[in-house]
Amino acid sequence: MIKIILILFSFLFCQTCSGYQEKKLANININMSYKNVLEKFGDPNEIHLQNYSSMPVELSYNFGKLQSEMNDFDQITWLYLKRTYNLKITFNSQNAVSIIVIDGKSSPYKTERNISLGSLYSDILKSYGMPTHEYNNDYYITLHYKQKNISFQVIKNNSNFKSTYLVNMIEIKNTEN
Repeated sequence: MIKIILILFSFLFCQTCSGYQEKKLANININMSYKNVLEKFGDPNEIHLQNYSSMPVELSYNFGKLQSEMNDFDQITWLYLKRTYNLKITFNSQNAVSIIVIDGKSSPYKTERNISLGSLYSDILKSYGMPTHEYNNDYYITLHYKQKNISFQVIKNNSNFKSTYLVNMIEIKNTEN
């Protein structure tokens, strides 16, 4: 019965939000240049570089040198390590933001629909409706909203009530490229 109510609520809610896409998280916009990110957050704690033809490489060398070599890689991820959360920003080969991920226990950042780390599973459903896909394992549930460019991961707790599970990861991904 509750699932039927949630599906009905999701259908009604999403009729008013069809076409809506998340494009911003942590004051970072999808397609923002790396220079703008650098101005807002400074040098990252870690850098992960990847060519699609090779394995990811972790580098911690001169950041200025890296900026001149960014075009040599298909994908670059900057990691900012904070006390209660991590911010991961992935850039495409044009040096524009393509993925923004926040994970951890809590952060000052929220989605445009007011979901943050520590929000409840039920809050996600109220704000975004039913997900396009939901993946379940022993520890997590991942909710994907393909049309909205956003995914959430919630940690399962000892409760049998999904509504009490807490968000521990938010990802916004550019699906246009």
